[in-house]
Amino acid sequence: MSFDELNCDKNIISRADVPLESIAGFLSLRTSQAASIQQALKQKDIWTGQRDGLLRFGPAPYLSDLQLRDTILALGELI
Repeated sequence: MSFDELNCDKNIISRADVPLESIAGFLSLRTSQAASIQQALKQKDIWTGQRDGLLRFGPAPYLSDLQLRDTILALGELI
């Protein structure tokens, strides 16, 4: 499952306008609800970064593909 497959309402959450070559492996999403989404994900033990309306997901080498997919599924449930 990828973020794009969630088909979220772009008025609620969308990819930040960042060129692919500049993302350094991070997924940055633009949403006015970044702080509340971050807190809800933290309740599920999913850690993200957020500020200025951006919610950031940064995969780390110690995370499995399954964990990353589960994170996107949890985001989809919240949205």
